[in-house]
Amino acid sequence: MRVALIIVSLGCGGAERVMATMANYWAEKGWRVTLITFGSKDSDFFATHKAIDRICLNARSPSDSLTRSILNSLQRIFRLRRALRRSRSEAVISFMENTNLVTLLAALGLGLNVVISQRNDPSSRDTGVMRKLFRMLVYPLADIIVVQTEQVRQQLRAITKVDNKLKVIPNPVVPPTRNDISLESSLDDITGDRQHQYNVIALGNLRPEKGFDDLLRAFSRTHSNHPDWRLILIGEGSERDKLLALARELAIENAVFLPGRLERPSIFLQQADLFVLSSRTEGFPNALLEAMACGLPVISTDCPSGPRDIIEHEVDGVLVPVGDVTALAAQMRRLMSNHELRNQYGVRAKAIVERFNMTRVMKMWEECVLATSGT
Repeated sequence: MRVALIIVSLGCGGAERVMATMANYWAEKGWRVTLITFGSKDSDFFATHKAIDRICLNARSPSDSLTRSILNSLQRIFRLRRALRRSRSEAVISFMENTNLVTLLAALGLGLNVVISQRNDPSSRDTGVMRKLFRMLVYPLADIIVVQTEQVRQQLRAITKVDNKLKVIPNPVVPPTRNDISLESSLDDITGDRQHQYNVIALGNLRPEKGFDDLLRAFSRTHSNHPDWRLILIGEGSERDKLLALARELAIENAVFLPGRLERPSIFLQQADLFVLSSRTEGFPNALLEAMACGLPVISTDCPSGPRDIIEHEVDGVLVPVGDVTALAAQMRRLMSNHELRNQYGVRAKAIVERFNMTRVMKMWEECVLATSGT
């Protein structure tokens, strides 16, 4: 099978991680895989199989005006069209809205079967009237539109009017490997702090939609009663300085650590005692899946799209309302105070590995690709 996978970049992000995982899985299986990004390989965070044909379009110029935006889009379309011809693929898979639109236009008339994937909740951001109209007109050109939850499927059904093309495929879970915890890979080592005995951990890009400011406020309300706990935010992003300033304002800076991006976060998840997802919006959070696969008790906001499809409330985790710092703090205190309850949730959480295992999820993707190619 010859398949081309298209995404903006292979930088550190959830969609990027899933696409790299899919590409490597199929390359290992013997498929001819072409992986195309608009950016350069310098921005890659995830490694790819040596058999993958990696194409970088180097087409990520800033769009600081309407004219420049149109010219940049046309450049991406033409460069991608040439790359698709070169790949001689039978099927194309594209991730994320902007890339989906460019891919559908670039593939016109090439006889390719195109699968696009909406990786976030389309109602989570105001993209403007023209963008919504463009999506409504162009998305139906796809052979299959993949979403991650039934909620998003219903939204796109109303937008595109093509219910027969919509398919729900969740993200796969890669079971964590048991690593020997060395001093170089311990939470104590990356934080330089050995005074705290318990760890709350969170994982994601430091951006406003991840709600880490709410998490800091909730943690500050637990700190006086649980001074032996620390909060570790793994990730990097534009909110770093604001979050550090907020930690100082809340007088918890000595218990809060931001070690940046870590290449193998599962090593550190396995050492933690509690995982919290504080997002205001999500697609299908890989961080939550990975934490549960590591056997961590989890608390998550019940944000649109994702967490409710993963967590069964009060069975293998806890859901709290988005933006409700009081509720989040209360659930954190509850689990911090109860080792037995943390253990119960953690044991049940591991079932996520079977529910969203790699083989099952990749079979769903293969059904899409093979169906569109007629193989």
